[in-house]
Parts: sequence; structure tokens; C-alpha cells
Amino acid sequence: MSKLKLYLDNCCFNRPFDDQSQLLVRLETEAKLFIQRQIKEEKAEIVWSSILDLEIKRSPYQSRRETSDIFRRLSRTIVDIGDDVRCSSLVFQARGLALADALHIASAVKAECDYFITVDKKILNKTITEIAVLSPIQFIQLHESDC
Repeated sequence: MSKLKLYLDNCCFNRPFDDQSQLLVRLETEAKLFIQRQIKEEKAEIVWSSILDLEIKRSPYQSRRETSDIFRRLSRTIVDIGDDVRCSSLVFQARGLALADALHIASAVKAECDYFITVDKKILNKTITEIAVLSPIQFIQLHESDC
């Protein structure tokens, strides 16, 4: 059985640093940390992109940059934002997604990821047929028997 290829967007990486006083945020954080453990234990594969690099580099928080860098180093696939990804992102922008979100999704599609994982409600509420878009909680609900 091949490992699932996962793309986690920057919102997902930042979830543990968000205000944990809300139950949904805490649950998403725990689910995201569980997914990260699966990646560290090589039960799943993480895909990275140059748009993730750009967003993380812009973060003023060193701890967030360092945490994300761990997963960049674990990635065997890094998608560069070339003409093909930019062109593909136009489809997602036409559906109302912001440029960065569209580039993330286009990168995940190019890498043939099984899942795009995010906590961003603007993305989760869009109809995206090119890849399965899930929250960390939804991912675990689908794959808890595999984990």
C-alpha cells in the first residue's frame, strides 16, 4: 500500500499557534499534530511548494518558521511555482480563491497529492473537484483506521 501524499497549507501549519480557547481550534490543532506525527513516522508523505516557502519566510515568528522547516526537510517533493502552476491556479482564482490559496491548490494538484489539508474556511467552503480538500479533523475521520 502506497503512502498518502498530503499537502498542508500555511493556515494548517499555523493552527497550533492560534488562540486555543475555542474548542474547534483545539480539535483542529490536535488533528493537525496527529497528521504531523504520521508524516514523521513515514506513514504519510508531505508535499511542499515554493508558495509555502514564501509565506513561511514572511512570518515574523521564528518559532513558526522553525516548525515548518522541519516538515520542509521531510518532504521528498517540492513543487516550484512555474508557468504550469500559475496557469492552473487561474482556474481556482476564477472560483473565488485568493492568489496564494489558488497557488497552494495548484501545487498540490501538480504533485498528484491525495489530499489538500487546510483549516481555512474560505477554501473548505469552495467546490474543488481536482483534489480532495479536507480539514485535519475530516482527514482523521476518513483515515482513523489506517492510522
